[in-house]
Amino acid sequence: VKPMVSTATITDLVKATAKEPQPHQVRVVQEHEDLSTKLEALKQFLSKDKPPFVDDENWDLLNQQYKHMWHYEDVLRKRIKLF
Repeated sequence: VKPMVSTATITDLVKATAKEPQPHQVRVVQEHEDLSTKLEALKQFLSKDKPPFVDDENWDLLNQQYKHMWHYEDVLRKRIKLF
């Protein structure tokens, strides 16, 4: 499980660019915020022992899901830096 990095906010974007963000920039930042919240929740769930109601196959899939979500969140973070 990889560590999370702080998330960018719309306010951070405005401060960094000194102008109103474009609609697509707002959507990307919002997507990043939403994904970061879900990613943190999944990270917390996976950091504990596998609960009895989750079988081995689903546990493995949840770990794969975390990895893919982490990479997606990383892509969004890199896009935001380019704003």
